[in-house]
Amino acid sequence: MSGIAIAFTGTLLAAPASAEPGDAVYSANGWSEAQFFDSFDTKRVCDDAKDGHSGVGKFRWSGGSKTVWDTKGANTCEDDQSNIPENVTVYYKACIGESSTGKIWDCGIELWQDN
Repeated sequence: MSGIAIAFTGTLLAAPASAEPGDAVYSANGWSEAQFFDSFDTKRVCDDAKDGHSGVGKFRWSGGSKTVWDTKGANTCEDDQSNIPENVTVYYKACIGESSTGKIWDCGIELWQDN
């Protein structure tokens, strides 16, 4: 009996998961969250931890993107209602960031939702 061995040396990437309007996604450490509501194209990010960093939401769609920062401190949220074209898929994820430097890290999984 012969066998076949296969070695994989690449990086596995998870595909974004589908979301319902308002479903939250969290940063890798759980200290921030992002949501998308197709009514009024609301992109929301919340800072869920008193850690000295900002909550960051990264939103992207065909032809555009928007990074939303919540710099108001722990247990607060920031909404952005800038326009997103109709009939596009919006991908979003939550991260932690340092607003003074623009550095972003600890991004969690990405969700998607049709607009």
